[in-house]
Formats: sequence, structure tokens, C-alpha cells
Amino acid sequence: MLGAMAAAPADLGDGLVLRTGRPGDEDAIVEHVAAAFSPTAEQRLRARLDEDGGRGVTRWCTVWDGARLVSSSGLLAHRLAVDGTVLAAGQIEWVVTDPGYQRRGLVRRQLAEHHRRARAEGMALTVVDGIPYLYRKLGWGYALDWPAVHAVPAAPRGRGDDGRAGATTWHDGVAVRPAVAGDETALVALDDLRPDRGVHVVRDRARWSWCCRKTCWSIRRRKRESARCRWSARARRTSR
Repeated sequence: MLGAMAAAPADLGDGLVLRTGRPGDEDAIVEHVAAAFSPTAEQRLRARLDEDGGRGVTRWCTVWDGARLVSSSGLLAHRLAVDGTVLAAGQIEWVVTDPGYQRRGLVRRQLAEHHRRARAEGMALTVVDGIPYLYRKLGWGYALDWPAVHAVPAAPRGRGDDGRAGATTWHDGVAVRPAVAGDETALVALDDLRPDRGVHVVRDRARWSWCCRKTCWSIRRRKRESARCRWSARARRTSR
């Protein structure tokens, strides 16, 4: 299905070509995004690009000047619960344009392609996590309140109270460590405690297993899971 939704390459003029990401583009996308965000973005980004047997890269829009990647963005597929109603949704993320290619409408063209694809895949809504001035100028507006986030004071390192490598002990017996196989049972149970109100991503056990392998950290209190988090290039944060 991912490949079927790809559009033909489009000539944008001045030697620029807009096309769907392809296998083999992963290193260029990672280098491009990491230069704009942070090298710590690489793990999460590669996890997304490698989804679905390596075809996750086809969820990216890319703009090339010859062999050089100059602008890119991804459309992440989610099941999103909005006040208890589960909807197919897309999230536009990792939007990057090289400074020398800005103000040429490259992001506008990519957003149009993401919207086309979202409609073709039956997505009921498309979201952007945070809407700076650029997105408001392109017709986006605030519509949903995202869940509250909580700052994590330090990147995981060392060993926590449970003795696992990679964990940082905070205070009062709380530690954060990489999630491992087997944590998904506790994470599913924790996720089931969410109230119906508000907005959150719906993940089944298989998806939590993927998160444990790729992008997730686990926060523990007195030997029980109390939260989970993903480490961001821009801010370290957790969501309940």
C-alpha cells in the first residue's frame, strides 16, 4: 500500500525535483535531519524509515537538487483517539529545508503531497505537533490539545535501582532505562489507564513491542512501570 500511494516525481524548476523517498535515501535523510535537529534524532528517525520491511522511507517527501537532498518531511501513520473516538490520522514530522533553499515554496509543495496521500489512505485528519508561524501561514490552526509533557532531567546512563545498565536513578526510587522485550505487557496495562478524554496515539501490543525495540524508554518506580518516554532531538520529555 505504501508504494501504491507514491506520486510521480515533479519538476519544480531551477533543477529541483520533488519525489517520494526511496530505499537507498535513508542515509541522506538522516544526515539532512540530524544536521537541522540534532544527532540524537538518528535512532528515532531510522526506526521510522525502516518500518514495514524498510518501506517506511516511502512515507517521506524529498526535494533534490541533482544528487543533493535540500528539503524533506515525513508523514507518520497513526491511530489517534480523540475523546474516545479512534481515527486514522497522519502526523507530518521532520520538516527540514536547507537555508539556501528556503522561501521557494518547497514545504508548501510537500504539505500538498502529504495531504493528497493522507486522503488516499483514508486518514480522517492530519496533525502537526506544534504550529509555528510557518504552518499558520499555510492554513493550519490550533484544534486539539496535546497531552501534558514532563521534563526528564538527564539522559539515561549508568545503572538504576533495578541494576539494569543504561538507567539513571532520579529520586525516591524512580529510574529510567531502555525498554526491553517483555516490557510491552506492563506498557499496554499502563496505556489502558488513560482516560477517554483528550488526544492520544492508540498502540496495540505489537506496536508497543516495536517501540521497545526501537524508540522507547521505561520509567520505573518501586519495580513497577510508571511511565514511558521517547527521547527527542529538541527536548527530552515523557507522556503519561
